[in-house]
Amino acid sequence: MKSKKILTVLAATTIGVSTASSLIATKAQTLQAAKIKQGRRSKVNKRTKAVKVAFGKSYTFPDSLQGKWYSKNLLRMEPLDFHQTGLGLPTSGEYVNAVVSGKLKGIKKSPWQMSRKWQEKNKEKLAKFVRISEKKINGDNWIIVTPVSNKTIDNSYAFTSKVEEIDGKKETVVFEGNPQAGTVINQYFRTKELSDKYDQKKFDDMTYSKWILLRSDK
Repeated sequence: MKSKKILTVLAATTIGVSTASSLIATKAQTLQAAKIKQGRRSKVNKRTKAVKVAFGKSYTFPDSLQGKWYSKNLLRMEPLDFHQTGLGLPTSGEYVNAVVSGKLKGIKKSPWQMSRKWQEKNKEKLAKFVRISEKKINGDNWIIVTPVSNKTIDNSYAFTSKVEEIDGKKETVVFEGNPQAGTVINQYFRTKELSDKYDQKKFDDMTYSKWILLRSDK
């Protein structure tokens, strides 16, 4: 009877030791897995922090668009200035570089997909770039200019140019419109004289928005 009790105690002790060893091993494995995961996150965070504000191919504006354009719009800088691979922003005149893709160089992410901390740290550099897309609206080809930090084109600038007949002459006119609807909100001319004279003219082949930007009568 006594030997049976001893065997029972020994068996229980063995099970206890085995269970404890198993728990210790499991805990060790869990800690090891956590360290590996943390290490991976740390590497990703380091890579993210190291990402520079750089983009791929520049966008080249059409020759017909390059140069200075004039408008009597009080909410736009004058002149609107298109360069070969950049432009002066209509609202500030500040020069920005135009790129084909908004994906950051070296990774497959756009600036708006990066962490808030990274975006805040690089906001001044990001403000110097716009991504360009092209969209056909109402039968016209529009160039959409979007800050690289923006996910959608809702607050973008949209431009198209057309040759119009003015006083019996062919003149190129640049139209600024709503990036979604393609309705004209402003128009630009090659010279200040043309702008002063025809700024409020509505061309028959364009659809104008009800919200035409404020103009000067001077």
